[in-house]
Amino acid sequence: MDDALDHVFGVVLLNDWSARDLQAWESRPLGPLLGRSFATSISAWVTPLDALAAAWVDPPPRDPPPMLYLLDGDEVTITATAPAVGGCRWARSGAGWCRPADVARFPEPLPGLPCQRYSEPMSADPVVDLRWRFTVEEYERMGEVGIFGEDDRVELLDGEIVTMSPIGPKHAGVVNRMTRRLVQRLGDLAVVIVQNPLRLLPRSEPQPDFIVARERRDFYQSGHPTAEDVYLVIEVADSSLRTDRAIKIPIYARQGVAEVWIVDLAGNEVLIYADPVDGAYRDVRKARRGDDLTPRALPDLTLAVADILGD
Repeated sequence: MDDALDHVFGVVLLNDWSARDLQAWESRPLGPLLGRSFATSISAWVTPLDALAAAWVDPPPRDPPPMLYLLDGDEVTITATAPAVGGCRWARSGAGWCRPADVARFPEPLPGLPCQRYSEPMSADPVVDLRWRFTVEEYERMGEVGIFGEDDRVELLDGEIVTMSPIGPKHAGVVNRMTRRLVQRLGDLAVVIVQNPLRLLPRSEPQPDFIVARERRDFYQSGHPTAEDVYLVIEVADSSLRTDRAIKIPIYARQGVAEVWIVDLAGNEVLIYADPVDGAYRDVRKARRGDDLTPRALPDLTLAVADILGD
């Protein structure tokens, strides 16, 4: 460090955006790999050190003092071993977390700072990213106080607030056509709910294109339908296909939604998911033009795939 000025021309501004920007350092036992950066920004300019010569000041007091190996002087080589996920125990040192099994390899792994060992595993595995996940109640409260407007296209998926894709003309046309068909053919057998929330406690409130739900006198004015109310969910997917399959389908399965159809506009087909067992659908298949579809819970309803997809 003493001769750094002889080797460094200038500096750039770098910011590693992470959970550390949102909370105090080690305000909870995150461990060494939690709060990983999700973006890094680097300034587009390099400032020569000579230009900063007049701005040099003494560093502020180090309180609390840094760990000894961070002080100027001796070089330190640290070998890190990635832990197996689950079950490993971690120990807290003065400024971080380390595995007792690794600490035991050295007489004094962190000079002057012996680790405190814990008999039970930490509540969060240090290789798993921690994120705050909202509950349905918290999400709905945001809407009540005006954080979200009624026209904001967002939904809550497994605790995360996700922006919904804009609706293009093809998507809108399929929804319009299916709305007419479903209302005409179901009559008083079910309530056809179009692009409104489905309440899936504790942390999901998606807004599928269609919820075909059991009859209720107030038409769900007193509360959004839940999984127990649903005969069929239909998602019309254009740019949202990946999200629907990878995120929404597992949520629906875990909640026990009886049947889900994904109208894949790009693939010109309908994906059917039915019979949820242990958080997964056992009946998964595709239907194309020329096929007819009948929901298991609504045997009187039959729709042609060609009629769903349109021209």
